[in-house]
Amino acid sequence: MAYYTRPEEVHKRFIEEFNANGARLGFAYIAVQQENLITEYPALDLSSGPVLRDIQTTHQFGVLFEMSIWVYHAKIESTHARRSIEDMELATRVVNFLHTPNMRVLLDPSDPGPNQQKIIFGYVTQELPGIIGRERGGSIMTTRLVWNGQSEGNFDPPSGS
Repeated sequence: MAYYTRPEEVHKRFIEEFNANGARLGFAYIAVQQENLITEYPALDLSSGPVLRDIQTTHQFGVLFEMSIWVYHAKIESTHARRSIEDMELATRVVNFLHTPNMRVLLDPSDPGPNQQKIIFGYVTQELPGIIGRERGGSIMTTRLVWNGQSEGNFDPPSGS
């Protein structure tokens, strides 16, 4: 099986999936790597986190990817001063989406043959609600979801890398 071994591969897959499913999940805007200009709410921001490796078997690394999925619920105004049930449900829809069978293994149906599964297993490990202050003033109601994906790869990178 040809699993992902690089963070940019995981990041691109997340971008593809959330661009294709963002509106259905309830998002007006999908951002990447903590964009400063978010034009519409609710918004979602996909950010790559650390990559950890350990020795798994002979000539093979175990690889652990982390992605932060920032759910920006709304600008805080007098009408939206507290975190609402709708905000929590929006984050829950993302968690449920990430826990579907295809997303748990980052299935890529466009990859022909037996190599459609791109990681061994992935899931949301943390849900962190909060409020973020913006550089230009104001605050935004948020939930940070932390996703971890387990993979493996050979010590020697593929030729041409």
